[in-house]
Amino acid sequence: MDRPVSASASDASTTEGATTAAGRRSRSRVTAGNGRAELSGGAGLTVTRRFTREGVHPFEEVAWEKRSAVIGNERGETVFEQHDVEIPASWSQMA
Repeated sequence: MDRPVSASASDASTTEGATTAAGRRSRSRVTAGNGRAELSGGAGLTVTRRFTREGVHPFEEVAWEKRSAVIGNERGETVFEQHDVEIPASWSQMA
């Protein structure tokens, strides 16, 4: 399966296991000439879709409402305050 990757013409012809944005090593081989990644090693992992629908972002499936989050200490003083936080409508006030 071909996946576009970032590779410039000045890179070596092949780069093994590039580092991802999250700092993890990928299992792809980057060929600078065509800018494509080729899966190298293993058959990979197949994950079956269970809780989402194709073409719909998961966050669009949740009803959201804006709330204020206020945390106080034992003396009644506010130690943290944040307004207009989007929270799933189904969550309790204690969530």
